[in-house]
Amino acid sequence: FSAYSDIAIGGCRLFGIRIIENFNWPIVAKNMSEFWKRWHMSLSGWCQRYIYMPIIARTRNPYYAIFFTFLTIGMWHAVDANYLAWGLFHGAGVAVAVTFGRIRRKVGWINKEKGIFAYWGIPVTLAYVSFGGVFSSTQGLGISIALDFAKKLLGL
Repeated sequence: FSAYSDIAIGGCRLFGIRIIENFNWPIVAKNMSEFWKRWHMSLSGWCQRYIYMPIIARTRNPYYAIFFTFLTIGMWHAVDANYLAWGLFHGAGVAVAVTFGRIRRKVGWINKEKGIFAYWGIPVTLAYVSFGGVFSSTQGLGISIALDFAKKLLGL
C-alpha cells in the first residue's frame, strides 16, 4: 500500500499537483500511538479531526474517543467482525500507549531513557502490529478462525 501511495504521489507531481505523504516509516515507531501517527497518515488525520476530537470534546474521555475512532477505522476497511476486532485490538494498543505515557509524565520518566533503552518499544510495537494481522488476514473466515490462529501463534 505504501508503494501504491508513492506511485500516486509521483504521478501527481508529474502534473504539478502535490499531495501529502501517507507513510512515515511506521516500522520504527516506539509505541502504538506513534505508529498511527506514521501509518496511513491521511486516514489517521481525518479520523483524528472528524471522529476523535468531537468525541473527546463531548465526553472528555480519551478512551471512548480512541475506541470509537478505531472501530470506525476497522469499519472503513470492511464492515466485518474481523475488522471490528482489529479496530478494538489497535484501539487497545493505543489506549495502553496513552496510559503508559500518562504514567511516565506523572513519574517523571519522560526523556530519561538513554542508549539502547530508548528503542525498546520498536520491536514491541512491531510485534503487536504484526500480531494484529490475524484479524485482517482471516477476513471472511470468521472471528473464531482468527482467535484460533491467534491461540496457535501464542502456543496455546
